[in-house]
Amino acid sequence: MSTTNVPEFIPEADLDEPVPAPLIDIEARRHQIFPVLSAAEIKRLQRFGTRRQWRDGEMMFEAGRTSLGMLVVLSGRIAVSRYDGLGNSAPITEHGPGQFTGEVAQLSSRPALANGHAVGDVDALVINSESLRALVVAEAELGERIMRALILRRVGLLDANGGGPVLVGPPGNAAMFLLQSFLSNRYTTWNAYSNQFWRAAYLINKKGQIVYTHFGEGNYQETEAAIRNLLAQPG
Repeated sequence: MSTTNVPEFIPEADLDEPVPAPLIDIEARRHQIFPVLSAAEIKRLQRFGTRRQWRDGEMMFEAGRTSLGMLVVLSGRIAVSRYDGLGNSAPITEHGPGQFTGEVAQLSSRPALANGHAVGDVDALVINSESLRALVVAEAELGERIMRALILRRVGLLDANGGGPVLVGPPGNAAMFLLQSFLSNRYTTWNAYSNQFWRAAYLINKKGQIVYTHFGEGNYQETEAAIRNLLAQPG
């Protein structure tokens, strides 16, 4: 297991740092994050997509793998969930008729950040990334509502540590700072490193050294063992 030296920030004098406030109040802005489109609005979207059906329980999209674009639910429901760094699944929300899936990654054909399963038989309008960008331009008012929802969802995922790589390491060092910027600076750091992997887990020791990496799903036991080993180290 190799290590990579990186500059170290001066540690905080008080290790009991206050918990940062959420970036957004999800409950207060739920109507903006998960809007319900009217039948007339869905009709306006039909020219931008194609209809597709899924059976009950079928996976509709998978984190890090699938890039369908935005799905507008016509009937049935879509259960959206995400994995943590050790492969546990946690529910995010359910989309019903008139609601739509996705966040800003779907504008650029990037893979989904979450998993989606059909709850009951699902009929949905699939709007791919290119058509989604055209929709935002052609349907100004409706496009603005959709864009606001996609942006707020990305912020919510980042706030819940579900929108990017899983980082385990001490606060206040350069490696953590650099890696945390992967999704918070419009992929600038991501592209600078020519990173091609999703998901990504990084373990960083107290010296600011990257001591373990894993890309993609799986290897949960190995990752957990590496975390335990790192936590057991003195200092």
